[in-house]
Amino acid sequence: IPRCCLKLVNGIHIARFIPEAERVEYTGQKEAHDMENGTYHYKIEAAVPLGVRRGSMAVELHNGALSGAINLLERCSPFVDGRYKDGAVSFSGVLVTLMSELHYHAEGTLSETGIRFRMDCRVGGIDVVGVAETV
Repeated sequence: IPRCCLKLVNGIHIARFIPEAERVEYTGQKEAHDMENGTYHYKIEAAVPLGVRRGSMAVELHNGALSGAINLLERCSPFVDGRYKDGAVSFSGVLVTLMSELHYHAEGTLSETGIRFRMDCRVGGIDVVGVAETV
């Protein structure tokens, strides 16, 4: 099934198909074991109101505490005071865009191979999916 992103232009939805080579896929399934303390890097895609945007994310995990930064929309947005337990994550932050700042709370899943979460903010929900990056 081809994936596409929708963009609203002058009141008309325009679809752009995302070539298979550019797609980021992660099922969000929990791993069989807990992750070790450390820093993890992911390539991410976010479904924002103007289409799919690509970026990266660094996650620091230490005894269930989660912190890091999301590089998206040409800005770096740190987050702190997150939680990780049995593959589930939750964290909050401020996503800085070119035009504004979006305060959000995110919940999802995290593993050594990928990350999937939903950011709830004033513009609605932003779904984010990512795969592990080799550093």
